[in-house]
Amino acid sequence: MAFNKTNLHLYFLLWLFIVPPGLLYAFFNFFPQTIEWDRFISFTILALLTSSILIKFNGKPVTWTMWVTMAVFLHYGLFIELVISQLTVFVFLIVQKSSIHVLKRYFINSTMLLIASFIAAISFYLVGGEVGTTVFWLALVSLAVYRLIYTIVNMTLVKLVLTAEGSPNYLSVRDVLYEYWNVVLLLPMALTLYFLLNIIGNAAFLLIGGTYLVIALLVRQYDKSEQVNTELALAGEIGSELTGLTDELKIRDQFLEEVNKLFDADYLYLFKSHDDWLEQVRAIEDNRFINNNFDPLPSGWGIAGKVFSTNKSILYSAKKEWNDVALYINDQDVESILCVPISHNDHVEYVLFLGSRRPNIFKEYQLQIVDLLSSYFTVSLDKAKYMQKALTQSEKCALTNLYNYKYLETKLSSDMKNYEQKKIQTLSAVMMDIDHFKRVNDTYGHECGNDILVAFARLLESEVPTGATVGRYGGEEFLFLLPDFDKSEALAFGESIRKKIKETTFEIVPDLDRERKPVNVSITASIGVSTVPDDTDEGMTLVRNADRALYIGAKQAGRDRVAEYIR
Repeated sequence: MAFNKTNLHLYFLLWLFIVPPGLLYAFFNFFPQTIEWDRFISFTILALLTSSILIKFNGKPVTWTMWVTMAVFLHYGLFIELVISQLTVFVFLIVQKSSIHVLKRYFINSTMLLIASFIAAISFYLVGGEVGTTVFWLALVSLAVYRLIYTIVNMTLVKLVLTAEGSPNYLSVRDVLYEYWNVVLLLPMALTLYFLLNIIGNAAFLLIGGTYLVIALLVRQYDKSEQVNTELALAGEIGSELTGLTDELKIRDQFLEEVNKLFDADYLYLFKSHDDWLEQVRAIEDNRFINNNFDPLPSGWGIAGKVFSTNKSILYSAKKEWNDVALYINDQDVESILCVPISHNDHVEYVLFLGSRRPNIFKEYQLQIVDLLSSYFTVSLDKAKYMQKALTQSEKCALTNLYNYKYLETKLSSDMKNYEQKKIQTLSAVMMDIDHFKRVNDTYGHECGNDILVAFARLLESEVPTGATVGRYGGEEFLFLLPDFDKSEALAFGESIRKKIKETTFEIVPDLDRERKPVNVSITASIGVSTVPDDTDEGMTLVRNADRALYIGAKQAGRDRVAEYIR
C-alpha cells in the first residue's frame, strides 16, 4: 500500500532525536545497582507473551502489557522498564495487523512509549516513590500516580498524532473510560506480582503470570466465539432485510454493501457468470461503489475465474500465498483474499471477490458466513423474480403482453394525481379500435385474429412516446395515456400511428385455409382523442370521451380516421 514518505521521515526524525538519547540518558542515570538475570529474563518473557495476546475492546485490539512493566519499574527502575517496553513494541507490531506502514507504526509507538514512561517516572519520584520499596502503601500511591500520569500523557500524545493525521475525533468517550478502567484493573496485578516476587521469588511468575496468560487466552477464545456469534446474528439480520426487498438491483446492492461492511473489505467485486466467462457487474472500493472497469474474465483465469470453474471457495491470508496467480484486476496492494462462488441448483450464478490491503483479515469460519449470506441473496433474488413475474402477470394482458385494463385504471389515476399536483400540464387519452376485426376472425379464424392482435401490440409498443403508456383496453380496443400532450399534439400522434397501421401488413397463416399458405393482411384503425383539461377534469370521463370520439367521430364517420372529442 502506498504511504506518505514525508510523514514517515518526520516520525523517524522525532524517534531519532527522542528514543536513542532517552535510552542513553536512562542508562547512565537509572541503571539498577544489581540485576538478577534469571528474573530479568522472566520479566522479559512474561512481558513479550502478554503483548502477544490481544484482546478486543470496543472493536479494537488492546494489550495489557502495562501490568508487567509497572512491576518491572518498581523492581528495577526506569531503564529496565524502558528496555522491556521497547521490546514489546516489536511483538505488538507483529501480532496487530494494520494497513499503516510498519515503520511508521514503530516510530510512533516507540516514541510515545518513551515520552510517557519518562513523564510518569518523574511523577513517581515527585510523590516520594522509591524503586524497590517494601512499604505497601507507598508503593500503591506512587505507582497509582505513575500509572495515571502515564495514561494521561499517552492519550494526549495519541490525540496529537491523530489530529496531525487528520483523525481528531478518533478517541471516543469509551476509549477514555477504558484507559482509566485499566488503571484500576492493572495496578493491583502489578503490585501483587511485585510483592510476591519479594516473598516467594520467581515462582510468582508462574503463579501470577501463568494465571494471567491462561485467563487472557480464554478471554481471547471467548472473543473469537463471540465474534462468530455476532457475525452469524448479523448475517441473519441481513438475510431478513434482503428477503424483504422486491427489486433485484436493490437486493444486489444491499447484499454487497452489507457484506463489505461485515467483513471490512477494501475491495469487493461481484461477477455474473455466463457460459464460460465472468462479467463484472458491481464493484466497491474503499466503501463506495465505482464504475465497472474489468474486461470479461474467461473461466479458469485468475482467482475469480478459478472459483467459477471449480465451484470452490478460495481463502488467502497474504500476498505470498497467491503471488504467482494473476488477479486480472487493477489492485496490486491486495493482501488477504476471500473469493466464493454463489451457486443455485449446482450452477455458479455469481462469483464474489473480497480483498483487503491487510494480511490475515479473513478467517476460515467466514467462508460459511459468506455462504449463508449468499443463500439469502439467491433466495431473495428468486423471490423478487417470482413477485415481479406475478406482478407482471397481474398487470399485463396474457395474449398481447401489453398492460391490461386494471393497470390502465391505476396508471390513469396516477397521471391525474400528477396533473392535480401540477407535475404535468395536460393529459391526453388516445383510444383506438381495429376496424372490421370480426371480419378478420370470420375469414381467417380466431387464432389468426390473435396473431394479428399480438403483432398489432408490438407495433403500438414501438410507437410509445417517452413517459406514455399503452395497454389493451379490451377486445380489439387499445388505449394510449399521453402525459403533457395537448389536444393538437395528441391528434397529430393519433394521425401518425393511424398511417403506420394502414401502411403495415400482417403476415398470418389462415386456420381455415387447407393449404395453410402465409397471407398478408392489411387492417385499419379508428381513433378517438380527448384531453385534460380541455374536455374534462376527471380521469374516467377522459377515457369515456376518447371512446365516444372513437365511435361517433371516427367509426360512424367512415372508419380509418382520427376524431377529437367535441362537447
